[in-house]
Amino acid sequence: MKPQLFITKSYLPPKEEYLELLSLIWDNHILTNEGELYKRFQELLKGYSNSKYIIPLVNGAIALQLAIRALELQGEIITTPFSHFASSGSLVWEGCKPVYADIDPQTLNIDPLEIEKRITKKTVGILAVHVYGNPCDVEQIALVSKKHNIKIIYDAAHAFGSTYKNRYVTEFGDVSMVSFHSTKIIHTIEGAALYTSGKTINERIKKLSYFGMDNNRQFKQIYGTNAKMSEFAAAMGILSIKHFEANKSILKENFEHYHLLLNVSNRISFQKLSGEINYLYVPVIFESKLLKKKIKQVLESNNIFPREYFYPSLESIFNNHKQSCLISKSISERILCLPNSVYVNKDDINNVCRLILDNI
Repeated sequence: MKPQLFITKSYLPPKEEYLELLSLIWDNHILTNEGELYKRFQELLKGYSNSKYIIPLVNGAIALQLAIRALELQGEIITTPFSHFASSGSLVWEGCKPVYADIDPQTLNIDPLEIEKRITKKTVGILAVHVYGNPCDVEQIALVSKKHNIKIIYDAAHAFGSTYKNRYVTEFGDVSMVSFHSTKIIHTIEGAALYTSGKTINERIKKLSYFGMDNNRQFKQIYGTNAKMSEFAAAMGILSIKHFEANKSILKENFEHYHLLLNVSNRISFQKLSGEINYLYVPVIFESKLLKKKIKQVLESNNIFPREYFYPSLESIFNNHKQSCLISKSISERILCLPNSVYVNKDDINNVCRLILDNI
């Protein structure tokens, strides 16, 4: 039986490095509430963004909810149908209505022209996603935002380290969310961070994430939640950043090797990159959904498990097909993300690509 190969495999640093950091927790008995490791991790994050404020939090879904509430958004928010359920789910959780704008068929990101078409008097914001870490058309989205005086949240869950014209993607919009889930290139086992350059927004997020209290533990509002990152999570984050550049280099080599081998087929296409990414995801778009289904079955029969990431198109779930996003629907039915991690080697990739090309 061949070893199983999944879409990703969570990176774990050398055990002794993690235990060394954990020894600090045993020394000072501070497990949470912005301890030494939290502050160290927060400082390291600043090396990958010029945002004025970065707030590490417990996970990405809650981080998005806090961003929506901190911006005081109530109403319709235009978003992409081609994303994880958490993007739209966070809007619904906060009492907002997701309105879907279709995607660009090449970048797979939300299309600014489609955003413009969806704006009404009820529109209060835009939630755009840097899909697979690929930067959105941030310049055009900013123009739409300014023209209609609406806020922008970027779901940058996949986009740690991604840049657009030499600027980190977390510098755009009113708030950005980066996920540190265990499957991401930087992870804290579970976690996320919100990035903003707005002082008032930063203060609101911090209060919302700690029961409505300020830094002096004084109640300032009667609503809030507990979204703080623990010291154990921050310790893993510190080491993820330590090994980020080396890991990114491996992922990029894998990414490019996949493209080199699969580019011989005209029945496969790839996402068009609009900036520098971290190369964790290797999305492949097949000519038809039947071909995608066939390749998925072939790979799985060989103990290789790609993922239909993202499927289905979200307008079919959250709006019950009341909106039509034909490009997103088509892409979602034809896309697979292939296995990639620092533990995947060229022999693995050669085998995956051979199985695809032999059955295409």
